[in-house]
Amino acid sequence: MKILEINKKDYHYKQSWTQLTLLDVSKIDAIEIPDDLLNALKMLCKDKLDKDFAFDFDKYTPYYRRVASVFTKAPLNEVPDVELNQFFSTELLGFLLDIKCRIPATFTLPDKRPDFFELKGEKYIFPTQEIVANNAILGRNLNIMQFKEASDLIINWQNGSNYESLALMVAVYCLKEGEEFSEELVLKRYQQFYELPMSVVLTVFFYIYKYSVMSVSDLVLSLSKEEQTQKASLRIKEADLQKSGLFRKYMRSLWKG
Repeated sequence: MKILEINKKDYHYKQSWTQLTLLDVSKIDAIEIPDDLLNALKMLCKDKLDKDFAFDFDKYTPYYRRVASVFTKAPLNEVPDVELNQFFSTELLGFLLDIKCRIPATFTLPDKRPDFFELKGEKYIFPTQEIVANNAILGRNLNIMQFKEASDLIINWQNGSNYESLALMVAVYCLKEGEEFSEELVLKRYQQFYELPMSVVLTVFFYIYKYSVMSVSDLVLSLSKEEQTQKASLRIKEADLQKSGLFRKYMRSLWKG
């Protein structure tokens, strides 16, 4: 962790996706942000921000203090506004941009897909991959419900839903050795994944996204006639799957709560 000096005392602050947890990012995302600042960040993500726009750091200082407090336990109330704004703009603004825009551009995906990750002494297996028509895709041994549910969660997160979608995504795809997927298992387990470093969560996300981009038509062409028949059968059943999606079931549970 890097060092922040306040009143001649050194304080650590988190400065990487490995140090930030999913819980940290969820807290940052939940902090109420001024509408004009959020709109500016979204425009910046799309490279459409007016070239004459200037972030008024003095205007947003209270918000910056709240966000910065997630990165460090330093007594930020003792930091003058000017120094806090400078610290935020140089050290934390890039993370805020990634978090609010759902585009973690500052994250570097490992060259090799990990086989597993560990949490509290338990080992969770990454989705398998296969090579079909010279393309890496998610292993066909995965339950089609896993693919459907996780795809819905990823789409909803990219469209602005909260970071619980990523905790659910990890719970859907990363099971223990020998486990079978079920909605009940996911809903029982997903909250513990808030403790994961964002580096692990984003690795799961990017590899799933990377291996899922192969079009269905290309995949079908690469399969045997028997497998094509099986895929056609699965597509017929997909309409039924949409009626009982994990994301919708989860949102209904929140509504009832």
